[in-house]
Amino acid sequence: MKCAFCLEEMNDGATVCKVCGREQPPTSDSKPKQMLYGGIAIVVAILIIAVPLGWQAMSHSADVDQLVICEHLHGQLIVNRDDVRREIDGQAMGRSWSDGVKAVRLMHLCPID
Repeated sequence: MKCAFCLEEMNDGATVCKVCGREQPPTSDSKPKQMLYGGIAIVVAILIIAVPLGWQAMSHSADVDQLVICEHLHGQLIVNRDDVRREIDGQAMGRSWSDGVKAVRLMHLCPID
């Protein structure tokens, strides 16, 4: 190990340089690693939570879009995404989103995938 001020060799574990007599600044090797591991843990936790929610939102959006298009093809031009989403939520009470989508498609004669 070398002195941080005069760059002379020092004994391992020494805190004062025998040449210049200055006390060496503390080395903090563990803090960057702790911060790195903490940052990685936070990113992993966010991904574990955010990815499934984003995937579910994307699939719900596609279902709503398909039903709006079907409604427009059947002449219901004033139907919008919010109307369809509310109707699906009402049909899915106590059941899954996909069950609500199927019920709405059957009610409006839209093909089921």
